[in-house]
Amino acid sequence: MIFPNGRTDSCRDTAKRGITVYDAGMRRLSRLFILPVLVAVLGLAGCRRDEPEPPAAAVPVLAPLPEAFEGEWRGVLPCTDCAGIEVELTLQRDATMARFVLLERYLGGAAPGDYRSEGRWREAACRAAGEPGLCIELYEFGLRWFRHADGTLAAIDSEGRVLDADGARLQRL
Repeated sequence: MIFPNGRTDSCRDTAKRGITVYDAGMRRLSRLFILPVLVAVLGLAGCRRDEPEPPAAAVPVLAPLPEAFEGEWRGVLPCTDCAGIEVELTLQRDATMARFVLLERYLGGAAPGDYRSEGRWREAACRAAGEPGLCIELYEFGLRWFRHADGTLAAIDSEGRVLDADGARLQRL
């Protein structure tokens, strides 16, 4: 066989060396092909922009209630055996004491009526449905109210689960 560069080899000679004409051509072709691909890949890698990661969703930081404080919340919470419970919660705090008054009016049902509870309260860090925040805890009754950033209160249990699945809350007046 005569090659364009003037070299003459027989297929048998090339086969003896373990290289076929096809193999030799592919080696040259692969070298010619790899170099431009390598340059292109490296060039594209250099063009990659480092975009900053988007900021995590901002969680509003809820400030504790002031030391001298008076506030009132109202709302209707669901009831399993009545039309609802009308709730009014009043909190008062000064330098010496934190007191609450909780008024509950059961609407309809087997035992309608008004109930009044009074006692001490405190504010503490807590979580409700995985959301960090502050809770108002009514000592003598073990009731906890989660303070939302919008000022509303949601009743929660000791594990931080919201008691009303429909999301009923007391609104601040």
